[in-house]
Amino acid sequence: MDPRILEYRHVHDLAPELRRLGTDETVRFLVPSGGDRDLLLDTLAGGRAYFGPRPRIWQWTDLYRELAAELDRSGTPVRVRRQIDPPDHFLILRHLVEALRKEREDRLPPGVLRRGFLSLLGKDLRELLREEATPEHLRAALGCPGCGEGCPDPSHPGQVLCRLYRDYLSYLDRHGLADSASVATRTRELAEGLEDPGAWGVHLVFVGFLSFTHGQGGLVRALLARGVPCTILKPWTGLEGLLDAADQFGVLPARLDSPPATLRILEAGDRRFELETLARELALWAAGDPEALLPPPFPGFEAVGVSVDPHQGEAAGLVLERYGIPHVLRGGGSVGETDLGRLPRLCADAAGSGWPTERTLRLLSLPCLGGASFPAAQARGTAPSGEEEWTAFLKGFPPFLDRFRRLRGFARDLQGGGTPPKLLRLLRDLVSRDTPWTRALADLAGEGAERDGAVHRLASATAELDRKILSLEEATPPLGEAAQNPLSGGDAVAFLETWAEEARTSQAQPLRGALTVYPGSPPVLADHRWFVLTGATAPAWPGTLKESALLADGDRHSLNGLEAETLGLERTHLPVLSEVRVQREALFRRLVLTGREGCLLTRPLQDDQGRPLPPTPFEAPLVDQLSQEEPPRRRPLSQLIPLAGPLFEDAEGPLPSRRLLRGVRGNAPQEGRGEPRTRGTFSGLDRFAGCPFAFWCEQELGLGPLPGGRFDPARVGNALHELWQRAWDPQSPQRGQGLEAAAVRLFEEVFRDPNRGYRELLCDPALTRHALRLREQARRLGAVQDAQEERLQALFPRGGVLRETLEPQAVLGSVSFRGRCDRADLWETPAGTVAVLLDYKLGSSKRYQTHLQLPAYVAALTESPPEGFPFPLAGYGYLCLGDGGFAGRFAQGHEDLAEAYRGTSPRKGKVSFESLQEQAWKTMGALAEALESGRYPARYDSPSCPGCPFGGLCRRGEARSEGVTGEAPEGGEDRD
Repeated sequence: MDPRILEYRHVHDLAPELRRLGTDETVRFLVPSGGDRDLLLDTLAGGRAYFGPRPRIWQWTDLYRELAAELDRSGTPVRVRRQIDPPDHFLILRHLVEALRKEREDRLPPGVLRRGFLSLLGKDLRELLREEATPEHLRAALGCPGCGEGCPDPSHPGQVLCRLYRDYLSYLDRHGLADSASVATRTRELAEGLEDPGAWGVHLVFVGFLSFTHGQGGLVRALLARGVPCTILKPWTGLEGLLDAADQFGVLPARLDSPPATLRILEAGDRRFELETLARELALWAAGDPEALLPPPFPGFEAVGVSVDPHQGEAAGLVLERYGIPHVLRGGGSVGETDLGRLPRLCADAAGSGWPTERTLRLLSLPCLGGASFPAAQARGTAPSGEEEWTAFLKGFPPFLDRFRRLRGFARDLQGGGTPPKLLRLLRDLVSRDTPWTRALADLAGEGAERDGAVHRLASATAELDRKILSLEEATPPLGEAAQNPLSGGDAVAFLETWAEEARTSQAQPLRGALTVYPGSPPVLADHRWFVLTGATAPAWPGTLKESALLADGDRHSLNGLEAETLGLERTHLPVLSEVRVQREALFRRLVLTGREGCLLTRPLQDDQGRPLPPTPFEAPLVDQLSQEEPPRRRPLSQLIPLAGPLFEDAEGPLPSRRLLRGVRGNAPQEGRGEPRTRGTFSGLDRFAGCPFAFWCEQELGLGPLPGGRFDPARVGNALHELWQRAWDPQSPQRGQGLEAAAVRLFEEVFRDPNRGYRELLCDPALTRHALRLREQARRLGAVQDAQEERLQALFPRGGVLRETLEPQAVLGSVSFRGRCDRADLWETPAGTVAVLLDYKLGSSKRYQTHLQLPAYVAALTESPPEGFPFPLAGYGYLCLGDGGFAGRFAQGHEDLAEAYRGTSPRKGKVSFESLQEQAWKTMGALAEALESGRYPARYDSPSCPGCPFGGLCRRGEARSEGVTGEAPEGGEDRD
């Protein structure tokens, strides 16, 4: 018995056939996802309400349960397994991998010890389950003789996969659990037990399946073999080389034809600017403007759907709100995009870095913590850093002091660890009803109707957290020992992030006349008159395709080519890279065809680092399938403010950036504006000297780059400063052995310190290479200091060492500067006791040849020497970890000191000790004026302009093209 297959181009064309099938009481529709269930129900209802029996719409799990119930009715009881969710999957895999590490760590591939291994392993295991590739298939493909008491040689990645696959299946069987990837296989096993399929009386209609996995296809064949009628409604792609459902069953499909849709292409700046430009084009279209890219008539926002990157749902919503475009987020969003989902990582990072100013400020500014009323400007002006300074600052703001204490307690609990249910409860306690969370939500709701969506997402995320806690604590059967193993530090945060990434907030109430936004790909049954697919670049489509590190294409070809029948196995097939690429192109085409009248492809022209992004190679073949009447429209970043056409007052008129930024040419900003401040920073002098506007972007707006990856330079810097302070401590037992030996001995002690250290650097396998590098660099810098000490003590007796007790201060106008010197060496010279200021830096000495921080200290100490420090300053220097170098300047008459610190004869430099001191003092004066006035002009001739991330805000490129920075010489060109 063969299935009936009907092929369609647009879901809209399928509506009459679906409604016809819906009148048959024996029909059971089966769809790929829960989102498709709602869309199919809307199509069957035809825009009307149901008063009679509702159509039966199932997913694969529903089919499994219905077959189990049918077998129960026929007298064959079935034990239905509980299906695990992604966080459960994470916990089980971590438990199994930890057991394997303890058993065979000396023989495992290095990659098994890395944090990303669990994600890679989970992806491969689920693929094996979907395609019904058993451990016996893997054993035969890898040429392994057999497992015996355990894997004989787990050093091969494929054998590690095979071993863990067996362990995973065994764990699920022991605990009565099931992975959703195997639901089709388990359903087929039930179908094979049906004694009288005709008595079931069901006609299955599979809607929206382009192709089937091996497990799904085997289930359909088993049903057909038992006389269960099956109809497959399959989307069309027109793509050669794709193995679709018609090919899998060897059936020629009937086809529903429809006219080709229209294609439009929009290119714009970077990812954020792409969303801005899209919103502007939609607003122009709705306004009936003749300059709009999309053709009239405007069908209404309810007829338009937009697919955005899964992590850009919130950003897209903010942009659409600014342009007044009503919208609804389809299917909710990831809890990981809410404040609740971000809290564990933000809190752990801030605590791990010693509660620095910016990270702590961002954490306390979260809306869910009442961030709208947080005194951010005062916090930046005071710049508290560390628990003590933040506690002192927040004493003036009692509600935030209480929240800060709760966050500190939560961070300590994460570091201390606990079982998964305990970790979830810790997060829940942080946001429970008797804490400021609920009050913050109420305040947030009171800010206006536009905040209702944010309140809904936060409340929905909290409800999802409650459901997960209940699932782990009361689900039957329980998850087992994997849920009882304690997690701490990075593992605890990773578990909470896994839960948040996979959990979904509930969908907001439907909004009439609203555009639909899909985070990620829409359901396969989504249907719109016009559809917008953002991010149509080669890095996204097809994306970076890589062979699996555990099961490479060579091993997959071996498995696919097995003579399975002779081995007593079923034939199966694992996709290789070439097939994955074809599948990606098929998905891309189906997304484009979501719009029955047309599709707008948008793409950024460059990435976040300014590198050009090529268009997707899938676009060119579409031109033959669709009607493209207009060339692509391009809007680069140089047109941040539209140069022509109407402006939308709420979005492009009185923007916050326009109120803050003065135009170079009408609207182009060139000066930052902020609140007057009374506290300056020595460490920011070089950034301010390079460009006051860039200084403002970082200090006032907090636009500096976020930390990337697991390596945290700020925590490394804090730990190394602590290491050198202990090494120089005269009471330290290591002091007499020299600084090189002290650095080696103290490295692990300091980095394991829970308060001043960085334990993850020593414990996280992903950071091992950084730990080895830093250990060696610290040893080398210790040796450099030992050599300095030997040369210096041969010249003069040491008068003392001041460690973090010398605090240069200066007051210019109403602005005060205050710093702390890492070290000050005192030397008894023939001319008297002199001081040399020293500072430890992570980078290379080349970066600090003209650095202004220490010259500013010298200037401040000279202008207003502190009590008890009457010593003249002979010089200063930076001790640089990156290359073990020394960068410094010395006053005239102290060449002997310079030679001893440098280890070489001093050379006549272009910039003297005195001139750098004068330059630093002038820069402090200019910074004080800027802080008092709140004005930070851009410097278009700055050597730091190349690569500056704020070029789109200061509009340097546009200004230079118009001669703002000076006309080019006649007959030549303006050279930078």
